[in-house]
Amino acid sequence: MKFIPGALVHGGDLKWASRAFGIREKGIVDFSSNVNVRPVPAAVVKAVGKSLNGIARYPDARCSKLLGVLSRRLGVEEGHIAAGNGSAEIIHRLVRAFRIKSAVVIMPAFGEYGKALLEAGARVRPFFTRERNRFVPDIKEIAEKIPSCTDALFFCNPNNPTGVLTPKEDIESLVAVLRRKKTILVLDEAFIDLEEEESLVKSAPGAGNLLVLRSMTKFFGLAGLRLGYAVGSLAMIKSLRDFGQPWPVNVFAQAAGEAVLKERSFCVLSRREIIEERDFLYERLIMARGVRPFPSRANFIMLKIENGISSGMLQRLLAKRGLLIRDCADFPGLSDKYCRIAVRGRADNLRLLRELDIILRQG
Repeated sequence: MKFIPGALVHGGDLKWASRAFGIREKGIVDFSSNVNVRPVPAAVVKAVGKSLNGIARYPDARCSKLLGVLSRRLGVEEGHIAAGNGSAEIIHRLVRAFRIKSAVVIMPAFGEYGKALLEAGARVRPFFTRERNRFVPDIKEIAEKIPSCTDALFFCNPNNPTGVLTPKEDIESLVAVLRRKKTILVLDEAFIDLEEEESLVKSAPGAGNLLVLRSMTKFFGLAGLRLGYAVGSLAMIKSLRDFGQPWPVNVFAQAAGEAVLKERSFCVLSRREIIEERDFLYERLIMARGVRPFPSRANFIMLKIENGISSGMLQRLLAKRGLLIRDCADFPGLSDKYCRIAVRGRADNLRLLRELDIILRQG
């Protein structure tokens, strides 16, 4: 089946929402963006402020201090880590750095995989997970059906937008099969922070065909600064570093990344609060009329709308009430019956549940 992308839309575009729905940008409560709502620690803000002294100089091209902190945090040597302007930038860079000409993408999935591949002239084969299986990937089937001529497989874990987490041991078995087929596994762990024990970041340096992507814009709340990194073999990381612009991360993002990684209490409290609120939202949504939530191991929940309205209509009706959700109609493999909501604080979550109940009762 040929991959035909829809219009690429991302959550968190408040200016677009303001224009599209005729509402004030400052009055929007954003459930479309999966970014931690806990305030960034004061130490991070202070570190960014201090970095103003260095704006007349070029940033450290190798991000040495940031990689040092990451190395200690992950238990991975610095030579196996490359930083970037968000994981999305690394996705576009790696496609060209590794000269990928054919790839399989497990879908539904983050739209930047397909966009980066198509822009580089690569052939994209979609592998769709099935709703009847709650969108859980069949690793055995994937391993069997990947053609040997495939350069790369793109796999998001936990998956965006479904929230499905594939167990670590299943991914490891897939890496072994793909190694025999000489296929790289690009494993996007942008939402793994709530399930760190399931990460393959420590396996990536020695695997040879595994590149793990991590984002610092979501869980760490640095979306406005753009920061992410990749972990892989020395050869993979060298290719990434040698390709693209020489200064991939600005001084502010480097300073913020160094500082936030040291804020252990921020991470512990964020993880606890997000899981608590996600589970609260899920349990309440199970009881709601007209929608069916899918179990999630990330900081968002995907819903299927089971009454007469579409996801676009639900998005508009909630937007008029000052609440913005992510319409999932543009995800290949889904339809205009799916939407995604991010996990926020209790007051915002209760407000969303109330407004959603009113809209769904009206049909």
